[in-house]
Amino acid sequence: MPKLTVKDLETIRDRVSKEMSLRLAIPKVKIWVHMGETGIESGAREIMDAILSELDRSGRKDIQVFTSDRIEESSGEPNLTIETEGNPPVVYHKITPETARLIFQNHAVKGCVMNEHVMPPVGCEK
Repeated sequence: MPKLTVKDLETIRDRVSKEMSLRLAIPKVKIWVHMGETGIESGAREIMDAILSELDRSGRKDIQVFTSDRIEESSGEPNLTIETEGNPPVVYHKITPETARLIFQNHAVKGCVMNEHVMPPVGCEK
């Protein structure tokens, strides 16, 4: 086995430090899939699967996904909430796995709210 040099150790330290900072950093985007009983009955598990699949595919480390209970002001389930850094949360209603993927790509990645799935509509800020 070859001996590690000081340069090798510094490279390893820098790589591990970067990986740890990504894990410990506050996420820029938070996604909540509302998985109360009625949410699950109306497809929240499929929404979660779609979001996790998109997150994995994107390779983004600054987006975190959480589960949450039902939201009171719900106008139709399943529901998904996205909060981007510096902006108020946006609640999406009556979504399908396909729309969840589009919401992830447009709102979580690009920062553009998909107005047609939001109650009340908020539009695209970018």
